[in-house]
Amino acid sequence: GVTRLAEQYPRLSALVGPALGVGSGAAYVSGSGGSGGGGMGSSLADQIPGNIREDVVRDSVLNKPAAVSMSLDGPIKVSDPSRYKVTERKTLAEAIAPNERVPIRVIRQLAFDDSILVARPVIRLSPLLLDEHLLALATVKSPEHLLAICERTNINAGVTDIILSRANGEILIALASNRGAHFSERGQNRLVEAALDDGGLYDIVQQRPDLAAHLDRLDASPPPGAAWGPPPPAPAPSPAPSPAPASVDRTPAIDLELRHLLATHSVDAAIGTLAVKVGVAVQAVARAFALDVHGGFLAYAKAVPLTWETVLSFLMARYEAGQVIPRLQRAEADYKRLQVGEARRVASLLGMHSGKQN
Repeated sequence: GVTRLAEQYPRLSALVGPALGVGSGAAYVSGSGGSGGGGMGSSLADQIPGNIREDVVRDSVLNKPAAVSMSLDGPIKVSDPSRYKVTERKTLAEAIAPNERVPIRVIRQLAFDDSILVARPVIRLSPLLLDEHLLALATVKSPEHLLAICERTNINAGVTDIILSRANGEILIALASNRGAHFSERGQNRLVEAALDDGGLYDIVQQRPDLAAHLDRLDASPPPGAAWGPPPPAPAPSPAPSPAPASVDRTPAIDLELRHLLATHSVDAAIGTLAVKVGVAVQAVARAFALDVHGGFLAYAKAVPLTWETVLSFLMARYEAGQVIPRLQRAEADYKRLQVGEARRVASLLGMHSGKQN
């Protein structure tokens, strides 16, 4: 019906057309690609699902904010992708992922979508995703989301550290294969340790100069299944000493428990567990979480102490999905600088003050 209206009223067609990035709204919506399309051929707008295009026309006619609007010289605007089905969100994500003119709020919402079909193209290709978004994704989302991060052209060492703390064999191989992935000393050690038990991963690590040096220092033999390894050492007059056992990065049980609760949206249970661990009232931790997440809450977390990755999971639960956490880098620096003893004194004082208020 909207299409017929646009065909009957040229003024309406002229109003709708610019929002769609074409000359005629009626020709665009009908998909005819005729002269009304201005000879554009296949454009970015053409990739948007049909019912979303209909929403553009309908909202324009009713003078409401359009669900999706496009022009050749302006930004793409999407009001709420969640109102559409998964298949439609997937098509939308694939169409706008590499575009720099999309509102960052929309990119975040699509990247944090629980459906990997929707999130993957945005995570892989969007130039708008910052390191803080990738850190949050790597901390709280699924292994499929981690795999999508591994396919970005450039990944910094902070992000790869978190991925490596959660990675399985497939993700380790994808990350090591990406020459745009950078690793800290800790991350390099983690990859090399895993490579000693995985022939396929060993071959990939051996071909990266930044990682092969760590293999050479361990002086370890390739594992079964490796296609090739370093040349055999020259015979020695006496057996070489055995290498020291590689250190294992073991996440504390309390961190694993809290991350599981937060990942399943059991925020209240996570706050209660933290309060019991610190030895203060649940209301004290809940108040700090709601009103002083960058101050008192960090003190409660450090009093355990929790790892920064677990604190980041709490922060992600505190803000809306995909929302940029304010002062994130400063919070991380403050948390790592805070001493456990000092944090416990602060937590005790805050708990006593909260008890008096109650």
